[in-house]
Amino acid sequence: MKMEKYLEAFFSMGVYAYVVIAIFILAAVFSFVSIKMNKNALTKWLAVHPNAVKIELSSGNNVITQKQLYARVISGEAAIFNEKAKYIVCADPGDIVLEVTYTYTRPGVLHKNVTTTWGPAKVELNVERGKDYLLSFDKKEEQFKLSSK
Repeated sequence: MKMEKYLEAFFSMGVYAYVVIAIFILAAVFSFVSIKMNKNALTKWLAVHPNAVKIELSSGNNVITQKQLYARVISGEAAIFNEKAKYIVCADPGDIVLEVTYTYTRPGVLHKNVTTTWGPAKVELNVERGKDYLLSFDKKEEQFKLSSK
């Protein structure tokens, strides 16, 4: 009975109800196409660079805080992709230079949220063939760290 009332109220908006439905459908299609294109680009890049190494950019969210690590390739044969809701940098073994920024958001006392940003900083990495890495930020030492997975 309640659902019928909600549907009746929704469709009483007239043509706007159909506009809202169309927007949700377009958003779903756009999301699906974007995910598919990213996956295809990653597959193509890995086919051209079979010895590529994956560097996962550490980030995380919980109920209280948000941590995000962003990167941009400065030099070296590398590209950034999305994989399983995380950003990864695929790079050929050797030296690469990334410009990295770390953002930390927490609830504030006087403000809704307090966001602290470190960077952008140039990080020079030497990656070896056959290994996967995790790039993270140590807040105590205030520096970026690359560790083998």
